[in-house]
Amino acid sequence: MNRILVLLFIACVGMSRARAQFISPVRIDSFLLDLYSKDVFNGGLAVVDQGKTVYIGTFGIADTEPTLLAKETPIPAGELAQQFTAWAVTRLISEGDLRFDDKITTLIPNLSDSIYGAITVRDLIHHTSGLPNYGTLLSEYSSYFRNGIDNQEIIKVLEIKKPELNFSPGSLYESNPVNYAVLTVIVEQLTKKSLRTFLQSALFDSLGISIPNDSVPRVAGLVRSGGELYVRDSVSYLRTYGKVQPLLSLDDWIAWLKYLSTPERWESAHYELFYSNPPHYFSSIPDRELFGMGLKWSEDTTVIFYSEFWNGISKYVQHSITDEVSFILFDNADINKNDFQVIVATLNDILKREIE
Repeated sequence: MNRILVLLFIACVGMSRARAQFISPVRIDSFLLDLYSKDVFNGGLAVVDQGKTVYIGTFGIADTEPTLLAKETPIPAGELAQQFTAWAVTRLISEGDLRFDDKITTLIPNLSDSIYGAITVRDLIHHTSGLPNYGTLLSEYSSYFRNGIDNQEIIKVLEIKKPELNFSPGSLYESNPVNYAVLTVIVEQLTKKSLRTFLQSALFDSLGISIPNDSVPRVAGLVRSGGELYVRDSVSYLRTYGKVQPLLSLDDWIAWLKYLSTPERWESAHYELFYSNPPHYFSSIPDRELFGMGLKWSEDTTVIFYSEFWNGISKYVQHSITDEVSFILFDNADINKNDFQVIVATLNDILKREIE
């Protein structure tokens, strides 16, 4: 049984509570270990409560060498990285360099105003632009894409081929990484830096995160067959923070989740922008998009979340604005989507603080 576990326990004491409350790392560990022993789970979990790390655990292997998973093992962030692009965009808006209502044809003048002129930064950030999905672009204009889909190549196709919109901007929601590819180009034009360089200096350095280059060993997407794990065939990815990179370890995700839980570490105007601008047309339903992430709320709680299932790696990140409990969960052994969602739901039950 290949397993590495780092178990941390920190009592969480609320000043307004009559009795101390805590999250039980023992229950978390027992639950995940049982799944791992049954070949249901191969991955890791990190939990932050009120800015404190309360659990880090990894179970299984990162690849077929085999390399054991560890809290330092880089994990492809995939679409979970849209929140970092959104952080960069809202940072520029808070500093007056950009506006939610700016038209993308103003920011990227070579785009057709007759086709794309109604799309705003707000539409891109909330996935309501109507732009064609990257799968459509790749299948219909494959000659423009040499190695997967690059941000600048997407812009080139939009400029030259002028594909029609899937729907009128602002009328519907469709999760689409192309929106964040366009946002990446906008950020890079305004900052005159690559998005990776801008985020490293403006955000990640202060969090103690150093994004490795793309060639380092990382968590691989695996598939189970005949009781064994094999690396899945590689596929082309978007080279953008809207789809695949950066590579972040559980330690890195902990740093980000702690940052989300600490408003005083933000510029106040930036913090308000990041959390307070959901699209108005989702206000009457329980789930809606907030800067590339989902948003759920009820009378008792408000939760930001994001999940992705891609190339054998399933990922889920959640941050509760209400009680400040956050976690990042991943499995890299091609887990069934429904099984993964059941694990998420069970973890949420376990993570409810217990009365001591």
